[in-house]
This record gives sequence, structure tokens and C-alpha cells, in this order.
Amino acid sequence: MYDLVIRHGRVLDGTGAATAKADLAIENGKIVKLGQLGHESSDYEIDASRKIVAPGFIDMHSHADFTLLANPLSYCKVHQGITTEVVGNCGMSLAPLDRRKLPEVKQYLSVFLFGQNYSWDWSTVEQFFETLKRANIGVNVVQLIGHGTVRTSVMGFEARAPTDTELRAMKNLVIQGMRDGAAGLSSGLVYPPGCFADLRELVELAREAEAFHGIYTSHMRGESDTLLDSIKETISVGEQAHLPVHISHLKAVGKKNWGRSLEALELIDEARRRGVDVTGDQYPYPAGSSVLRQTLPPWSLEGGTDALVGRLRDSSTRARIRHDIETNTLSVSYGTNPGWENVAISCGFENIVLSYTSHEPDKHFEGKSLSQVSKETGKNPYDVMFDIVVNDPNAIMVDFYAHDQDLERIMKHPEVLFCTDMWTVAPSGPVTGGRPHPRAYGSFPRVLARYVREKRILSIEEAVHRMTGKTAARLGIRDRGIIAQGMSADLTIFDPETIQDTATFESPDRYPIGISHVIVNGRVAVENGRHTGVASGEVLRIRPK
Repeated sequence: MYDLVIRHGRVLDGTGAATAKADLAIENGKIVKLGQLGHESSDYEIDASRKIVAPGFIDMHSHADFTLLANPLSYCKVHQGITTEVVGNCGMSLAPLDRRKLPEVKQYLSVFLFGQNYSWDWSTVEQFFETLKRANIGVNVVQLIGHGTVRTSVMGFEARAPTDTELRAMKNLVIQGMRDGAAGLSSGLVYPPGCFADLRELVELAREAEAFHGIYTSHMRGESDTLLDSIKETISVGEQAHLPVHISHLKAVGKKNWGRSLEALELIDEARRRGVDVTGDQYPYPAGSSVLRQTLPPWSLEGGTDALVGRLRDSSTRARIRHDIETNTLSVSYGTNPGWENVAISCGFENIVLSYTSHEPDKHFEGKSLSQVSKETGKNPYDVMFDIVVNDPNAIMVDFYAHDQDLERIMKHPEVLFCTDMWTVAPSGPVTGGRPHPRAYGSFPRVLARYVREKRILSIEEAVHRMTGKTAARLGIRDRGIIAQGMSADLTIFDPETIQDTATFESPDRYPIGISHVIVNGRVAVENGRHTGVASGEVLRIRPK
């Protein structure tokens, strides 16, 4: 007798092959039989008639590590069919770290911790894995090593190149993390302290990941005016360190850069023709979300959030910051940053929306653009933005930046995978409130509904392949991502005719429809569209090939 049998479904195996009618038998968390099962019995049976049975979706770019200890079941991700989350992105990981710099690391990571008071009784990736396991997580986790966390652990927020001793200390943390089973190194070069790192530093650290057959992923130095130069820099890391590179949330930001996805994708294709292994990922929305202080020039962020608040409270320094934004220049520049991601100019205050703040008097501004708040308060939009940051340096924004043609052109590229770029949230409980980006609830169903079924941008076979098997191969995950005998039983069952994201920017806390069952390591986490409370996620250690 099997633990679980799924009957009458149309299997999309994650390889890109066409659907095939087949039954699945699952035992001890593994797929043990695939084919016609006849009357073989099981403890639990699912009728998947008229539905697709696919591998569980893999979120290539997630920030779930920030909130999994508070929301271990990851409701918003599991409900959209995600069974594995790749965490530690944008240079920000909760491990590895040097405990001697723990206050600085906590300050660096505080933006997405939402006030959670964790024990911080870990320093290595292995110790963090053990902490996750004790939390009874509901999704599988793949870890990346955050360059920013590593740099903060060694240098704090200093805006300079590391000494040889400091570089060796950073290398040792990367080596330790890779030995513990991390998949690679990530960078966040728009954020301090990542923005203070030069190419040599990135290459030297990426070489340590390459020694373990890891990858390098990057939230690049710029996605608007410096988009092409930033892609070239990312490719250079791959060429010089001889490892695969992956561009996080590939996009072209701001009206003046609409259409530059053509040149961006050509740079990727050209590099691939030279033998550089370059890929990217994308969330299917015309807006992003990040910390509001990212709108400010990098020199104003030097020294951490306390230093930033002090600068914004000084009228002359505030005026300098405004001048740099308005003129798109830098009154203090670094060799690594000839420019910066000037979101206020690229997008406009009318397209920057306050998503979340912990400052209670400002909470009624959540869901409103800075232009709207300016009209309501009679304050200049610059002062609105600066005052919100002073009141809560970790306030979150949603910024509308994209053109549909760029979004769809990037999505069509065969080397682009899919992601949410979000932490775990829920309609109630810890880490809730505000107006979170709807990608937390709807990214993967939105691809299948809007871009597969409605617009026919992708075939369903190709979309599922890039959500599952292709992503697993990119990360070096060998036991999931494909439906085959002997593979781990991570599965998502959905109706291709009714699957639909329902989360919107106005009402984001809504689960999708059309996904009937989600199975994580052989156990049913979503049954007939409702979470069962099962916590069967695992830590996935990526071992050298």
C-alpha cells in the first residue's frame, strides 16, 4: 500500500516535454511509481482529473529567510504552488556571519525583519539550517551566501576596498558557507555596503564559490540608466571567476529606459555565445518593491541607518541629498559607483507608493504615492520622502517602473526563470499589515494565467519547465524539479483553465485560485485550496558536483 496516489492527472514532468496522462504513487516522500496504477491501494488518494500535475514550483529569488522563523508555513508561497525557496538573495543572508559584528549585521538586515526579535543563536550556515529545521518550516530552503552580510561581518559599513586581511576573512566566511551546503554567492550592489565593493572584491569572493561549483547571483549595481554597464560587470564576474552568473529580477527601470531590454538581452546572448553561463529571473509585474531609502544617493547611506537619519535631520545635508537626486549627480562619489539607482527620477514621485511603515502616525499613508501624500500634507514630495525615512528607516516602497513590452520580451527569453522576490507574509499573524507587493501571493499563478493562458507568451510546458526542472538544474538540485521515479515528491496540482492570481496592488492579501493541491516531500500541504497545517519542508544542502 502506498502513502499517496494521484490518479487521472495530466503530468507535466518539468523537462519541457508535453503533458502525458499518468498516475503517481508516493511513498516515504518519494515518487516510487509513474504510469497506470490500476486498483493499487493507498492511504490517501487524489483525483486529478482535468488537472495538471507538475513538480512543485521553485522560487528562484526569495527573501523568505527573513520571515520564515516567524511564518514557518510560508502560506503565501505554498498557496501559489511554491515548494522550494532560494533565499539569501540581494547580498542579504542571515548566515554566515561573524558574531563580533552582530549589531551591525542586524542593522543591515533589519529592513526585512519587520521587528522580529530572533534569538540570533547562529553564525554559520549549518547552524542557521538547524534553526530553520527546529522551526518546522513548510517549504524547502536553498541558501545563498549574502555578500553584504559577509562584508558587514568584516568591515561594517565602511566605504572602501578591503585590506588583504579583511578580504581573507570574507573569503573564509564564503568557504564556510559553501562547505555547509550553500548554492553560491549573492550580491546586492545598489545597497550599502555592497555598493562600496569593486569588481576585484566580487571576483575574489566568487572564486571561492566556484571552487564548490556554486553560482553568483546579483541584484546589479543599476537597473535603469546604468543597466547595460551593470550587466557587463555581472558578466565580468563570471568570466574572471569562471562560474555561472545569474541576474536577479532582470528589468529596465524608468520611462527613459523603456526598450533597453533589447540591448540587455543581446548582452546576455553575446556572453553566452562566448561561453559565459548567464541566466536571469523575473517576477511578472510592472512594479518592484524595496526599502524606501534606496531612493537616496549612496554617500548618504554610508555608516548605516543611524548615520542616515542624522544626515536627513540636518537641513544643509538634506538639501545636498535633494540636489543630488534632482540633478542625478553625486556630490560624493566612489570608484564603484559613477551613478546610482535614482528611483525618484526614473519613476517619479507619482509612481513611488508607501507599502509599509512601522511608524504609526504614517501608517495612514500606506498604499498612497508620495505625490498623493504631498498633496494631502502640503509638503514638498522630497520632504515627504525624507520624513518617512527619518520616522522609519526601514519603510518599504512599491515603485512602478516597467513597460509591458520590456516585461514580455524578458519573459520570452529562454534563460529567464521565475521568482517572487518576496519574504513570507500572511493576511493575519506575524509579518502582516501594510500593502505588500502582490507578487508575494500571485507571481507563479499570474504567469500561468496571464502570460500562458491569456496572452500565449509562453507555452504551458515551457513555463512549468522554467518554474521547476530548469531552475533545479541551475541550482544543482538533483532530487526534485522533475517528476520521475525516485525523485522527491514536491508537486503542484492545478487547473490550467481556472488558475488565477487574485492579489492586486490595492488588495494584495489574497490567495490565488485554481491550485487544488500542493505536496511537499510527499505530504499534502494544500488540500482543495486550503492549507492543512503540514510542515514538511526541508533544508536542501547543495553539495559539490
